[in-house]
Amino acid sequence: MGERPGASKKNYVPEEIEFLTKPQLALKLIDQSAEQGVEVKAWTFDENYGRDGKFLDGLDERKLTFVGEVPPKFHVWLSKPNLRQKPARNKVGR
Repeated sequence: MGERPGASKKNYVPEEIEFLTKPQLALKLIDQSAEQGVEVKAWTFDENYGRDGKFLDGLDERKLTFVGEVPPKFHVWLSKPNLRQKPARNKVGR
């Protein structure tokens, strides 16, 4: 059971173990905390999590209050921007 050809015992990971990035694991733990009735006024995190858009979106989707570090060149909008799509270029060559 759980044998993987060519894998050493030292590096063995059981099949049922799901790989998650740190931000994915954090969201999973936040969800578990909420399910268990843990109340948090605001979540805090460092730049490693603050650079992950999916993590930030996950907190926002859950309507959670959070304060975190973000990379120095992180861009935000104070109001939703009016985005326009560039017209498609003519792809006919010369």
